[in-house]
Amino acid sequence: MANRRRIEEVYNDYAKKVIPQDAGAVQRRECRQAFFAGATAMLSILNFAASNPGQEAAIIREVDAELNSFRQSVMSGASAKGDVH
Repeated sequence: MANRRRIEEVYNDYAKKVIPQDAGAVQRRECRQAFFAGATAMLSILNFAASNPGQEAAIIREVDAELNSFRQSVMSGASAKGDVH
C-alpha cells in the first residue's frame, strides 16, 4: 500500500476553503499545527474506543455531541468573540 497522506489531503482542502489568501506564514503554520493536533486527538479517541469493546458507540456519540456543540457555537458567532468552548 502506498504511503498516502490522508490528513494532509484533508488539511489542504480545508485550508483552501477557510484560510484567507492574504494570511501570513505564521497564521498558516499555526492553523496547520492546530489541524494536525485535532487529528492527533481524534486518533487518540478512536484508539481509546477500539480498546474498550462495547463502549465504541457511546464514545462516538459523546464526540459527535461535543463537535455539534462546537459547530453551533461557531455558527452563533461565539468563537469569533474568543469565547471558550
